[in-house]
Parts: sequence; structure tokens; C-alpha cells
Amino acid sequence: MLANRDAADARRDLDLWEAIARRFGWRRPLLTDLDGALLAVLGAGTAPGSPPWLADVLARVGDPGRYATVGGPARSAADLPRSRAEAAELDELVTSGRLAAAGVVPLEDAWDAVVVERARKAIGPGVLGGPVGALRDHDAARGTSFLPTLAAWLDHFGDPKGAAAELRIHPNTLRYRLRRMHEATPIDLASPQVRLALRLQLAALPATGP
Repeated sequence: MLANRDAADARRDLDLWEAIARRFGWRRPLLTDLDGALLAVLGAGTAPGSPPWLADVLARVGDPGRYATVGGPARSAADLPRSRAEAAELDELVTSGRLAAAGVVPLEDAWDAVVVERARKAIGPGVLGGPVGALRDHDAARGTSFLPTLAAWLDHFGDPKGAAAELRIHPNTLRYRLRRMHEATPIDLASPQVRLALRLQLAALPATGP
């Protein structure tokens, strides 16, 4: 999927990219436009019409607003809708700011972001249970920063120095927050399943400050 948020006319953009593709060696470009996005069926390897070729073309064209998202390989025509949907998921992540765009963004390089985003959407903003709801209420009522503290601690595998650096606080401040969190609500951070569930719940919530 080729995306350019400044493109006002998808058909004109399609004609432009058909000309660019032929200019750089793709004699029979498989391009179309759908809902304002340009779609291409890319081949394997490094020949014209492949993802590496497209990355080189995007770099040479020199338009910083251009990027392309690439779904997983399609083994047959029946796989094309799945690959297109994956490219659309990647595009949504880029436009939302959850994934950086740098030329070509293939699923193979961003599969983890897609997995987390699918889980985040499935969970939704509601808290199903556990300590997150209590910590969120405590933050709202008393001005604490338990949720971002917990997220940083989980992201840094319990390393107080790394988590504190991300939050721009002293490690002792982080340890104090953790003690206060455990006083506010029971949290079993020794359980891998609990840690995973907590991080997914936190990812589904609106962003919070440090």
C-alpha cells in the first residue's frame, strides 16, 4: 500500500506512480487505487516490482511524505485480501503515530506492533478487572502517576534504573511509587501472565503522562 496524505486525487496519483514504476524498470506495474490509497502487487526478490526495489525508488523520488506498507506474502490470489488488510493495518499504525514510517514498512519488520494493536483493539478502553482500574482511579483522585510508572516498570523488565530514566525520575522515587501502588491495590508482578495482561490493559488505555 502506497500512502501519501497530501494526495488529493487518487487517480492522478495512480497515473504518476505508473509512470514512475516504468521509469525505474517495472515494465508492467500491478497498481490500482482503492479508497484513496494506491495498492500494488509486489514480487519477491530484488527485481523491479519488489519491496527492496520500491524502497530504493521511494528514496530516489525524494518525497518525505511518501511511504509504503507491505502485507505478508500472498501464496495465491486467495491470500491477496489478507495481505492487503495487513498493509492497511500497518498504514493505520503509521498515521496514528504508533509506528514510524521510513520508506517501506513491511509486516515482517513490524509484526509485533500489529499483534499489540490487534490486542489493544480487542480489549478496548474498558478495564476488565484487576488492579488497573484501582490505579487509574487513584491517579485521577490523588494526582499520582501509578499507571505510567507501572507501564515503565513492565517495559524495562523490572529494572528500576531503566524505568526511572524513561520517567525522568530518581530510582528511589520509582521504588517509592511501587510501594505505594502495592498499598493501593494488590498486584502480583511475579506472574508472567499477570504482567502480560497488565501491559495489554495499559496499552488499551488512553496515553497518560509520567
